[in-house]
Amino acid sequence: MVLGHLSHLPWGLWVGIAVIGMIVSRSYDGALMVVVLALGGWLAPERSQLDELRELDSSRQYLFQGVVRDVRYREDRTDITLNLIAGLHDSLLIRRGLWRIYEGQELPSAGDKAVMPGDTLTLQSRLEWPDGRRNPNGFDYRYYLWARGVDVLIDDPVMVLDVEPGSSFHLGRVVALIRQQIADRMETWLGQPQKGLAMGLLLGDKSGLDDDFRNRINVLGIGHILAVSGLHVGYVVLVLMALVRLLPVPGNRRFIVVGIGLLGYVFLTGAPPSVVRASIMAFLYAWGRSLERQPGGWNLLGAAAIISLLIHPRSLFTASFQLSFAAVAGILYVYPQFRAWISSTIAGEWIYHRRPLRYTLDLFLVGLGAQLGTLPVILSVFHTASVYVLLANLMIIPLAGLAVIGELAAILTAVIWEGLGTIFANAAWLSLTVIQLSVDQLSRLPYTQLIIGHPGPVALVILVAGIIAIPYFFRPGRPRFRLRLAVIVLVMANLLVWRSALADRVLQVTVLDVGQGDAIHLALPDGRHVLVDAGMRNPWFDRGEQVVTPYLRGQGVSRLDVAVISHPQADHMGGFLYLLKHLRIAEIWDTPNRHSAMLYDRLKDLADSLEIPVRRLTTGEVVSLGAVDVFVLSPDSLLLADVLEVNNASLVLKVRYGSTSLLLMGDADRFVELRLLTYDDFLQTDWLKVGHHGSGTSSTLAFLEACRPTGAIVSVGESNIFHHPSEEVMARLTQIAQVVHRTDRDGALVLRSNGEQWHVTDWR
Repeated sequence: MVLGHLSHLPWGLWVGIAVIGMIVSRSYDGALMVVVLALGGWLAPERSQLDELRELDSSRQYLFQGVVRDVRYREDRTDITLNLIAGLHDSLLIRRGLWRIYEGQELPSAGDKAVMPGDTLTLQSRLEWPDGRRNPNGFDYRYYLWARGVDVLIDDPVMVLDVEPGSSFHLGRVVALIRQQIADRMETWLGQPQKGLAMGLLLGDKSGLDDDFRNRINVLGIGHILAVSGLHVGYVVLVLMALVRLLPVPGNRRFIVVGIGLLGYVFLTGAPPSVVRASIMAFLYAWGRSLERQPGGWNLLGAAAIISLLIHPRSLFTASFQLSFAAVAGILYVYPQFRAWISSTIAGEWIYHRRPLRYTLDLFLVGLGAQLGTLPVILSVFHTASVYVLLANLMIIPLAGLAVIGELAAILTAVIWEGLGTIFANAAWLSLTVIQLSVDQLSRLPYTQLIIGHPGPVALVILVAGIIAIPYFFRPGRPRFRLRLAVIVLVMANLLVWRSALADRVLQVTVLDVGQGDAIHLALPDGRHVLVDAGMRNPWFDRGEQVVTPYLRGQGVSRLDVAVISHPQADHMGGFLYLLKHLRIAEIWDTPNRHSAMLYDRLKDLADSLEIPVRRLTTGEVVSLGAVDVFVLSPDSLLLADVLEVNNASLVLKVRYGSTSLLLMGDADRFVELRLLTYDDFLQTDWLKVGHHGSGTSSTLAFLEACRPTGAIVSVGESNIFHHPSEEVMARLTQIAQVVHRTDRDGALVLRSNGEQWHVTDWR
């Protein structure tokens, strides 16, 4: 499947390979291998659709029908997934669409009932492809939805022409009704605060959890307890096995009842890869035991992978699939080897003769194996490592198990007697409360998370090789082999370290795509990091959290030496509010302005409480940051005196490294540009970050001729309400600059300077 994913060969060629392979193979195993290879290649080329998307007319209203597949209620929106059945041309390659209805918008309904799975909607709306990755280490929304089977976004304005209620049996409708009944029961038994955590643990429904708690869970590295993993399936199997013993079912047929229960649980949770994998493994294990066989763990894992990918081949390219299978592979590889080594020691033998200690040690080793197995995926996707993950697992996993068992027992026994269900629900409430308290206390520990950065392919290979080698260091005997292995691993690690240490020292400038706003990261040659602005923050989104922080983590940046606020407007400084709380910032650069606004005042108060020094810059100051000089060209005292005009009070900075330079204009307009002309030849620059997002009030011809930039960058939001950039400004820029880069069309821009010339980096 990986070969097919990378090659984009047509499926007919893969079928031909299978036929030829079966003819020339001399053994059954060889023919089977060729068939599996061809099958994988046949399933994977769906990926090529992402690179061959036809343009969608943004002004056109498409008329189509779709059957509701799923309805998910979130904190601020409702997500409706539709299987599209009519009205769209086949060449668009659209099979499934996502309609996001935000808070305040009217939900479609069939009569007096909200729309449910199985209903058929006739819609007229705009359609758009989801955004791809627009920034280095950014979120690829198009790929994320594609891997989950969603091809297109149904965009406003949406007209609901008809709602036809589902007349026949629809599994999705049944599942939705059961989920709603479970949610109502949990709210009655546990109350609102615990209900959200209970639904997250039992069904993976995180809509009832507040963002702060979810963030703390993820920082501690135990987000898997809310992802409904194999751990939860194991608890479900325990409950099912306890119940099946009460039924008149022969022992060698109990696996069928367990399988039916697991299938129901898969549908209730929405069939995430981790649940599908664990359920298949659990069913095959129970089936094998009924045949008096001892199924092998690796065989179960391989069978689960093949069956899962036959059902949903795109899931191979999702982080949830990779994390789920990597965790089990890590446990199967690490746990038995470490357990054998520990039990062979005197201390280990003493521990394994005492049940509580044995259980604790086994839980620790299982967690260690899962963490080592998933570490390459976690670093590739999230770029961080949790410091207290093993401690958190030891504390939280047993509590999560008790909570899930209590919830399941409450739901199943309440059918017989409501009082018994209430007793089990109270036990679950106690476990949920202790989980919340534990997470709160653990998250208060210092240095809960290490920001590692995105590892390259060489680092990933070395990391995987090191993880594979770890158990061999603890095997008894063969000291020479262990010594040689240690030398090999250390040499590989040294090659990686020295490769980084001996790399050329350059100034890297990244102009991020934050929509209608600015965020510019400067990675200095001496290793320091400067961030000029951090994008927009408003009630609907926070670019500091959603764009800037993931980018910085991918770069391995855990500390900003300087945070520059060009001027106090939300589209420039809003993202700093999140960054101040989640990153270490050594110093803030601002202007001595007298502006007052709620967001700006909150930012200043937070900086003051964190004891971050603020440096007020005005015209004429020069700051040396190693080999890089920063010249402050504006504002002066006259510009700062106008409290209402904050744009013209923007910091205008010229960054110089060797003979190369970059001019950052903030939101300054023609009035400031006229004053800057007094700098004469000093205005000349290699790259110009255009002022005020290309507004018609900036980038005058006289100013551009004085700057004579080789390249110009317009940081602007797609389809913004201000209609930036101005066509006249773009015409002037094209006339003077050789390269004009727009973030709304081209995404982020990465420039690297060695002090003599600039190089544009193709980060994609």
